[in-house]
Amino acid sequence: MSKDLSFLKENKLFNWLPSCLTLIVLGITEYFFYYAYVQWIIWQVALLVIADVLLIGTFSVWLSVTLIPKPTAKKVIVFSVVYTVVVALLCFGSTTIYHAVNSNAHASYLLGIGIADIIVIVSFIYAWASTAHKGPKQALIATVAVACALFVLLGAYVGSIPSSDPMKNVVKEFRVMDNLPQGNGKEVKVILLNGQSNASGVSRVSYLTEEQKTYYGKGFENVYVNYFCDNGNNSSSGFFAYGGLNQGYNYGFFGPELGMAEKLNDVEGVDFIILKYTWGGTVLNTQWFAPKADGSVGPLYTAFINFTTTYMDYLADKGYNAKIGAMCWMQGESDSVNEQWTLNYLQNTEAFVSSLRRDLAGYTDEGGIRYIDAGISDSELWSRYERINNAKKQYSSVAANNAVYIDTISAGLDFRKEPVESPDLAHYDAASEIRLGHLFAQEILKRYNK
Repeated sequence: MSKDLSFLKENKLFNWLPSCLTLIVLGITEYFFYYAYVQWIIWQVALLVIADVLLIGTFSVWLSVTLIPKPTAKKVIVFSVVYTVVVALLCFGSTTIYHAVNSNAHASYLLGIGIADIIVIVSFIYAWASTAHKGPKQALIATVAVACALFVLLGAYVGSIPSSDPMKNVVKEFRVMDNLPQGNGKEVKVILLNGQSNASGVSRVSYLTEEQKTYYGKGFENVYVNYFCDNGNNSSSGFFAYGGLNQGYNYGFFGPELGMAEKLNDVEGVDFIILKYTWGGTVLNTQWFAPKADGSVGPLYTAFINFTTTYMDYLADKGYNAKIGAMCWMQGESDSVNEQWTLNYLQNTEAFVSSLRRDLAGYTDEGGIRYIDAGISDSELWSRYERINNAKKQYSSVAANNAVYIDTISAGLDFRKEPVESPDLAHYDAASEIRLGHLFAQEILKRYNK
């Protein structure tokens, strides 16, 4: 263990491969690490963590030989282990802590990887600069190598930042985690929940009373929810979970599914499943639109159909007699900000509902999918809210459309209370979001004559 490794200091291959090449490969793995981490694909995250730790360990061997005046095998091993552990703890520790506190996958990833990269790059530069026997030529080559490594790392970060057009990165394939028991022919009623942010849920768990947190925190065992919010910003990761808290657009938030689960759970002898696919700030006219004659289709329409059929097929394979009975739609705020989009809203709704009923026809019972459409609020942010709501009313007024309109304004849903210091005018407060879920549940139960 005391073997002198000083000869490695002059070995060109050793000086370049474990240092420069390792940095470049590290940057590449971090690029893929981001997509695995923010979508929480566990096995991919685990493999990339192992790969990154091995890369940092390899780099630390070069670093130890370069910095230690008379390196021996023992010194190199001790230095490498300590260096790797410290960097890994600072990287993954800070990531875990930040995510636990703020529940922001993107920011926590950048924080952890950023800390690790700074340590590694500073160590790299210091090791080259402090090696006295290197001449001007070697120093120039090292500088270029550092620049290349920095460009690769910068490219990884740029690639991890959401595109200005988020629709380019829409997740359209969904994994199934087999956590339900065998159905053995058991009948379950499936409800779809779709739309934008008030469907995702931007109401804060923290604004519930302690009694409510305890009550809702227990979950509702007769209602399962499989959810995928905001392109996977928060999801059940393919599992079916009891209806409860933290199933909103991010952890710490909830949507209409909470109130829906509460009321649906009261129906004895009936089991419900809510399939929730939502994305805040999205537009029916340009992102959810149904297939057109020219072959174009909204990316969210495709993703929503794929999400729904993926889990309906899973339920069938598990032996459940699962049928879709209703769809709850909370959307329209984003369409209201554009004149033409508001004029198109009725026509877009007709095409949207007609297409989804056709594409999901094999998963419904004789009653078909009842379309339960909630009106948008009269917030000052939605200057054309009346046009959107009138389009919703007009569609639901036609008996053949098998649709229901929920007037959220007359129902008293409020957006002016929370957060207390600066109300979020775009989103319902906690009590109103629960109330929205109750209103959806009332119409769902009417669909089943309950």
